[in-house]
Amino acid sequence: MQINLNSDLITYTLEDGEQEAGSALNYLQRAVIQNRRVEVSAQLLSLTPSTMSEEGKETYWQQEAYLRGQLDILTHLIALSDAVSSSQSSKES
Repeated sequence: MQINLNSDLITYTLEDGEQEAGSALNYLQRAVIQNRRVEVSAQLLSLTPSTMSEEGKETYWQQEAYLRGQLDILTHLIALSDAVSSSQSSKES
């Protein structure tokens, strides 16, 4: 049986060091994520209900939830990287 490594349901067993190394963002990764955070934030700020009908409100809330979800995960990735950096700095001190 061939395992689909691109499946959303695959988890990986990582050692502590691997988990830490994989969570630490390099400069370019952090810059790309930060730029995306700004783009998503701008989309959120410009989001308005297209109509006041029930369908328009539903579409608005779906878009708002989708963008907030993106913003939350992007923020989480940066916070995780910051936590790893702080932990590494503490160990070096």
